[in-house]
Amino acid sequence: MENNEVEKRLHHLEEEVREELKEIQSLEHELEDENRRVCITVNAEEKEVHGLEISYKKVVELAFGCLLEDGQKSYTVTYKKGPVENPEGSLAAGQSVKIKNGMRFNVTQTNKS
Repeated sequence: MENNEVEKRLHHLEEEVREELKEIQSLEHELEDENRRVCITVNAEEKEVHGLEISYKKVVELAFGCLLEDGQKSYTVTYKKGPVENPEGSLAAGQSVKIKNGMRFNVTQTNKS
């Protein structure tokens, strides 16, 4: 092989290694986010959760142990002291919200009539 070909091949391999490293770093960052511990309060009880977001379903499960989807029960989820993106508001079924330490959730359960 000529010297020029060797240099081109070496450059190509270096580029591949850089791309692989970027992908590894991205996966590491995602894993850190998923494992991030956050202390929140749900119905006046402190709970530790992991991640950057929490779903409606997870908040209801933290409040009542499970989410009953039998058509007989309805849940209202409100929150406050959230991050800048969502400092306060409500969650509906299927939604998620960004979380931070000290965030407060209130979950009420009602029977549908």
